[in-house]
Amino acid sequence: MKIDYSDRMVIWEWDASVIKIELPDIIHAEYHKDENIVIVYSGENFISKTIFYYSLEGKLLGQQNLLEGTLDWNHNGKHQVIFQHLHHLRFNPNNQRIFSILRSSSNFDIPSELEIYNLEGEKIYQIESPAGFTMLYISEISKEKLRIVCEALKEDYFDKYGRSDFYFNLDLETRKWVKDGFAY
Repeated sequence: MKIDYSDRMVIWEWDASVIKIELPDIIHAEYHKDENIVIVYSGENFISKTIFYYSLEGKLLGQQNLLEGTLDWNHNGKHQVIFQHLHHLRFNPNNQRIFSILRSSSNFDIPSELEIYNLEGEKIYQIESPAGFTMLYISEISKEKLRIVCEALKEDYFDKYGRSDFYFNLDLETRKWVKDGFAY
């Protein structure tokens, strides 16, 4: 799907309609096929401060305040989650989940944790990164699994060419990790 944007307007076509959203200080806008939503990044000097999540019909689904570490959304009422040391977030209303990668501090040399919330704002799982790795970002989402790029914490986990970033699949039912090749 093609999305056009300027610093004040995001435009896309959906179901024979043209959707136009006005927002201040737009930095970037993109379509996420896994979530089937449009994500708009807003801020100043190319530094995002707010991320807006829209349905393809143009309805505001939620918004993330990066400075305060909050995510606000509507689902059977208003909800908010406050994150400490948030590294990466994926808002996934299609599967009624929120996926957040957290660190216990701003230190990247320690394992991270994945927290999974339902759309009622309740934490349903907390999963540690694969042994010897820390999670960087979620690259793909399906109902059954997540594909997450993880970085090795020690050279023992690098491959023979010195590569340290790998894909891992996380089965959402069993919560088991399976290494799935190099991440480029």
